Amino acid sequence: MNKLNELEESKTIVFEAKDPFKRTIKLKKYTWEYKILNFNNANCNNEHGNSHPEMEPMLLMIQESIEKPTFILKDTKIITDEEGNEKEVVSENREENIKIYFNEKNELNSIKTIVEYDNTKKMGEIVTAHKITGPMKKIKKGGGIIYDSTKRE
Repeated sequence: MNKLNELEESKTIVFEAKDPFKRTIKLKKYTWEYKILNFNNANCNNEHGNSHPEMEPMLLMIQESIEKPTFILKDTKIITDEEGNEKEVVSENREENIKIYFNEKNELNSIKTIVEYDNTKKMGEIVTAHKITGPMKKIKKGGGIIYDSTKRE
């Protein structure tokens, strides 16, 4: 990439971070402003999935969910087969970065940041981030655990 392209891309990047595996993950300005925060009601029809404007003050926590996640899990999705049965399948190129933290009221909370990787799995892009509401048992490892910060090496 030449210097001019690097400069142009830097204007469109909110942050770039390395995860525990030293993979580079970016949050693009468009994803942050329009998909996650829904600035100017640009995602009012949920064209890009649900928006999460409550995440605006949590940009640093999103970055920390990449650099120092509590867990990284394989993302899963629900598909419907030919007979109309729903089943959960593991995503080939998406992972969930989970960050568990104490909020300002000293209550346990968590956020989930979904990262989509390129074919090399060395570069990723954040596609969404949101708080996990309700009990912690909603965090599931159905697709498998990739990283667990609580395990000692």
